[in-house]
Amino acid sequence: MSRFLKTALITAMALPASAQAATVMDTQAQTSAGQLFTYSFGGLEPATGPGTITITARGDYSTPFPDIEFLEYDIEGLLTGALAPVGADSFTRFSFNDVEFTAVFDLSLADLNGLLSDNVIELSLDLSGPVNIFDADSFTSVMIDYPSSSPTPEPASWAMMIGGFGLVGGAMRRSRKRRLRFSADPSA
Repeated sequence: MSRFLKTALITAMALPASAQAATVMDTQAQTSAGQLFTYSFGGLEPATGPGTITITARGDYSTPFPDIEFLEYDIEGLLTGALAPVGADSFTRFSFNDVEFTAVFDLSLADLNGLLSDNVIELSLDLSGPVNIFDADSFTSVMIDYPSSSPTPEPASWAMMIGGFGLVGGAMRRSRKRRLRFSADPSA
């Protein structure tokens, strides 16, 4: 093996495996006033760093009445509370009653690993009774985003594939039989 090939091989093996982002999202339409939404995200990989859970809701959340029109959340008992458009990270008012708002919760690595101990994150969103269906656009949505470890990171997969091509090519080159033929020289 040449020195260059050995150096390239050692360098490729020494590269750290990259973390893949795990992003899952689900949206559910509101079908009744004061509806309870349950979300269950299964088959999730362990976390390698901190992440976020983003809750978005649209519906009959009148901003002058945050004490009666709100959304209660429960993320496996780790995070519980109530959200209204006024206290959210961002909100958009489409009309007096039609409001969409988003709240982002930052989770530490320890919190995420606690939630992911069974590879499932479950949460519920419970609308207060006065939150009626405003129109067909009423919904709740949950997005979970965090860095995770994957079984075979992509850079390692590419390195293994290229190495495999090299091994197959080398084996084919060595197994090829060669015959030496001499051409007859008519002038001799």
